[in-house]
Amino acid sequence: MKKLVFGLIATVLFGSLSYGQEFKSLYENYKKSTEVFYSGLNDFDNNLNVDVDDLSVFKSEESFKIWLKENISKTKFKDEEEAIKKYNEQIGLMLEILKNNLDFLKQVKENNKEFLNLLQESPLYGTPLSSIIKPNNTVAFGCINDCINNAVSCGSDADATYAETLAGGFGGAVAMWFGSRAHKRALALCASTLTSCADGCQ
Repeated sequence: MKKLVFGLIATVLFGSLSYGQEFKSLYENYKKSTEVFYSGLNDFDNNLNVDVDDLSVFKSEESFKIWLKENISKTKFKDEEEAIKKYNEQIGLMLEILKNNLDFLKQVKENNKEFLNLLQESPLYGTPLSSIIKPNNTVAFGCINDCINNAVSCGSDADATYAETLAGGFGGAVAMWFGSRAHKRALALCASTLTSCADGCQ
C-alpha cells in the first residue's frame, strides 16, 4: 500500500515537473521565434520618429492607418505607402509567430503564473528590470532598492497585460502586434523611470 501511495506521489510530482519543463521549452521557442520580429519593430518605431502611445491611435489598425495618413510628414518614412508596406511586413511576421507557436499560446492562460515568472527571469528582449541597476554603496542602498522594486512592479503590470493579449492570441496577428508593441514600450518606460529614479539617489 505504501509503495502504491509513494508511486502515485512520484507520478504526480515528476509529471508536474515534466509539464513545467515542457512549458518553459515552449516559451524559449516562442522567444527565439520573436527575435526577428522585435528587431523589425525597433526599426519601425525608429522610423515613426515620434513618441506615440495614445490608445486612440493604437487601439486598432484603422485608427493607426488614419494617424499615419495625417502624420506621415513627421516620420522618417518616405511616404505613406512605404510605412504601410513595413507595417504589413510586421503583421506577416506576427502571423508566422502565431502559426508556429500554437501549442504555447494554448497553454499561456493555464500557465499564467509560470509565464509571468519566465517573462521576468528571461524577458523576450532586453535585460531583466531587476538587474539593470545594482546598489553599490550602503548610503544609497535603500533608495536604489526602492527604485528597483518599483520598476519590477511596473514591469509586472506590463507583463500581466501582455499575458492577457497572448491568452487571446487567436484574435489574430493585428491584435498581437498592437499588444506586443504596447508591452515593449511599457517595459522601456519602466526601465527609463528606474534609471531616473536611481540617478536621484544620493
